[in-house]
Amino acid sequence: MDKKILYLLVLVIILGVLVGFAVFGSSAEADIRTEIENANYCENTSDCTVVFGQCPFGCYLPVNNSAAGRIESLVSSYESNCAYICIELKGVKCVNNKCMLNY
Repeated sequence: MDKKILYLLVLVIILGVLVGFAVFGSSAEADIRTEIENANYCENTSDCTVVFGQCPFGCYLPVNNSAAGRIESLVSSYESNCAYICIELKGVKCVNNKCMLNY
């Protein structure tokens, strides 16, 4: 009987850890996506630059020059478990105060 309780307790702990990783992993991704969106602003094209992304955030991330280093650090700190094949990018431009990719 004691072994069954011990096994059940171990199982509950393992499931709790797995659920925690799933919840906090999703939260980290959502937080990074919010930061990317907040960093995407401009007044003219010279305000914009491109940060090379990784899955699941996209191949190229158009952001304001002042936020590029921070966004690059956030994206590279995320442990990616997928991959992209990216098409060639011609550049980035400012449209309606948002940096937009130009393919």
